[in-house]
Amino acid sequence: MSRLRFVPFVVCSALLAGCGTAALPQASASASASASAKPAASASAKPAASAAATVRVALSGAGTDATLFIGIDKGYFAEQGLNIDTVRLNSSDMPPQLAAGQLDVGAGSFNVSLVNAVNRGLDLKLVADKARCLPGSGAVALALRKDLYDSGKVRGPKDFKGLTLGIQSVGSTSEVELDKFLKQGGLGLNDVTRKSLTYPDMPIAFTNKSIDATSAPEPVPSDLVAKGLAVIAGKCGDYNPNGEIAQILYGPKFIADQPAAARRFMVGYLKSARYFSDAFVKQDPKALEDVIGIIARGTKTDAKVYQTMNANKNMWGVDPDGQINVANLQEGQDFWLNVTGELKQGIDLSKVVEMSFAQAAVKELGPYK
Repeated sequence: MSRLRFVPFVVCSALLAGCGTAALPQASASASASASAKPAASASAKPAASAAATVRVALSGAGTDATLFIGIDKGYFAEQGLNIDTVRLNSSDMPPQLAAGQLDVGAGSFNVSLVNAVNRGLDLKLVADKARCLPGSGAVALALRKDLYDSGKVRGPKDFKGLTLGIQSVGSTSEVELDKFLKQGGLGLNDVTRKSLTYPDMPIAFTNKSIDATSAPEPVPSDLVAKGLAVIAGKCGDYNPNGEIAQILYGPKFIADQPAAARRFMVGYLKSARYFSDAFVKQDPKALEDVIGIIARGTKTDAKVYQTMNANKNMWGVDPDGQINVANLQEGQDFWLNVTGELKQGIDLSKVVEMSFAQAAVKELGPYK
C-alpha cells in the first residue's frame, strides 16, 4: 500500500558527503533483476502481488508534486506492484541521497546544485518532466508591489532598473525566468538587486517594502495579489513558453538494482501526468474536481487556491509523455555559466537526461489522446 510519510531529515553539509540511512525509510522489498542502465522496449505486464517493490521517493511538498500525489491517490503506482514510501526534502538536498541509494526517486529540479553534484561524480538521471510553463500561462509570475504600480513608477520590464527582487535561492530557475522577463525591457539580472527570501516571508517583505517584486511559482503570486500587496507584471508563459520548472530524477542504484521497478514506476507516473493533463489542459470537469482535491490535500492548501489558478490560466503543465525540454535546460546552464558565474563548469546534458524510461512507458500506454 502506498503511503505518504514525512520524517525528520538531517541535511548533509556537502553534496558528496554521505548521510546516515536512519533519516530515510528502508525498502521492505525489491524487484530482483539484472543491472541495466536503460529499460527494455516496453514495460512488463501488471506484476503479481509477490513482485511488489518499495520505491523511496523524495517530495518537496510543492504543488508541482501533483503527479506523484495523483499516482498514489488513484492507485496508479499500486497497479504496477509498487509501494511508494515518501519523505519531504528540499530539492537541493536530494542529489546525495539519490546517489547513495538512500532514495530511489526525487521530485526535484535542474539547478546549480544539481549541476555541481553531477560534476562531483554523482550519477543522477533526469527521467521525466514534472512541471513546465505552458504558453500563455502564469505558473511562474513576476509579482510587483501594488503601490509601485498604482503610482505609475513601475509598469513594465523597462522600469525595473534598480529595484530589489526577492528570490528563493540563487542558482535556481527563478533567476533564469527573471532575466528573461527583464530582457523584454532591455535590462538584465545585473540591473536589479536580488535578495534571498523564502516564499512564506514574501508577504511580510511586500508589506514592509523590503523588496519591490518577486519572480516566484504559483500560488505565491496569486496569494500576494489576493492580499492586495501585488499586481502581476508578467507571466512565464509569455517570456519563457514551455520552460522547464521541475523534473523527476532517478538514482543510479534504483536503475541498476531495480530496473523492473524503475520501468513500472514510469508507467504509473505517466498515467498520473495524463490524468493531470485531462484536468488542466482538456478541462475535463470530473478530472478537474478530482485532481484539485488531490493537490489540495497533498499540499494542505485550500482547494479554492487551485480553482482560482486554473480559472486565471496560472496552472503549470506536465508533458503527458514525460518529455523534457532539454534546450531550455541548456539555456539555464549557459546563463549560470556566462551571466551570473554561479557555475564554473557545465555538464553534458545528453549524459544526464535519460528519456528511455518514459519512451518505454509511452510504448506500453500508447499515444495520449
